Amino acid sequence: MIITVVGLGVIGGSFVKALKGKGYDVYGVDCDLKTLEMAKAEGCIIEGYQDGHEIIARSDLTIICLYPSKVLEFIANHQFKKGSIVTDVVGIKSYF
Repeated sequence: MIITVVGLGVIGGSFVKALKGKGYDVYGVDCDLKTLEMAKAEGCIIEGYQDGHEIIARSDLTIICLYPSKVLEFIANHQFKKGSIVTDVVGIKSYF
C-alpha cells in the first residue's frame, strides 16, 4: 500500500514516524526541501516531493496535513488515484 502524507509539520511528521517500519510504502510531500531530506534520512519516507503530482496519482491513501486554507487548493490541483482514500487532519490553533 502506498501512503502519501502531505505536509510534514508536527501532525504530518508524526504520521510518517508512526508509519515507519509498519510495512507501508510511505512518501512525503512538503514545500521545504530540508524537511523532506530529514524525513528521508531518518527512514520515515521512501522519497519526498515538493509538488506531489507524481506520487499522489499512485497513492492508495493520501493524508493531507496542511493549513485549512490550503486544503481545497491542494485537492483541486492534484489528480488522485481512482478508488484511493483521501483524508485530512487539519486543525486550527486559534480563532480570529
